[in-house]
Amino acid sequence: MPLSQLEVLGVLLTTLLVRLAISLVIVGVAYLFVSRVPGLIDRLLSRTGAEPNARVLLSRVTQVGLWLVAGITILGVWGIELGALAAGVGLFSLAISIALQDVLRNWVVGLYLLIERPFRIGDRVLLKDSQGVIEDVQLRVTRIRADDGRLIYIPNLTVFNEIIAVLPPGSGRQAVKPEESTGPG
Repeated sequence: MPLSQLEVLGVLLTTLLVRLAISLVIVGVAYLFVSRVPGLIDRLLSRTGAEPNARVLLSRVTQVGLWLVAGITILGVWGIELGALAAGVGLFSLAISIALQDVLRNWVVGLYLLIERPFRIGDRVLLKDSQGVIEDVQLRVTRIRADDGRLIYIPNLTVFNEIIAVLPPGSGRQAVKPEESTGPG
């Protein structure tokens, strides 16, 4: 006995409403998890003494990851083929990672430096041919104010790969203002 058009429409509408309800439940559960991530990560990383920037970054990355998992789950509920999507995302990720490999390495090392903190803002350091005071550690670069007043931006990968000496406070040359110079002239 064939189904009438009205019965087919009823089945389609029921299927649509069930999928919509499941999707809303997934979004709700994801929202509950995502809303608790910042506090959880803050509590876990505050014990390690990690920089606030690192805690915020890790929190946001985790939140984005949770939303991606929820989105992929919802796509599965709606019957979208995930194999082709995964292959496409994989190829796209590979292309992006190859194109941005140096930038990504600097970011990963920057995150490591923010969490591990081999030096702190205000420390006097000697790195390669530069000596000065650490002014800022960002995800991509570390800023050092050299003794001669120059502001030096050093990629974090260089900071990570080079031998860096953290000098005791007050060590090294101090910048001399031109009007205080006692040299000849």
